[in-house]
Amino acid sequence: MQFIQYTVGLDCNGNGHFGKLVKVEINSVEDGRICLQAVSGRNLAEYKGARCYVSESEYQNCRDGSSIDLARWALKKTGFTLMSDAV
Repeated sequence: MQFIQYTVGLDCNGNGHFGKLVKVEINSVEDGRICLQAVSGRNLAEYKGARCYVSESEYQNCRDGSSIDLARWALKKTGFTLMSDAV
């Protein structure tokens, strides 16, 4: 894997966690896919079970928006939602 970037950290719920500051680590994989791995926004520890793979084109399409849009998209892909979206 080759590191690409981290998203901005946002307060989220998901994967059995509530009110956590979460970022997504974005890496390219040898087969051309992009790995999205949710990590702690405080110490970058990985959240188990909060990983997914997307195509390069899907990732590139999401990079056109703001850094918040990219973070929201990546967090949703890894099973998190923004605390502000909770009802």
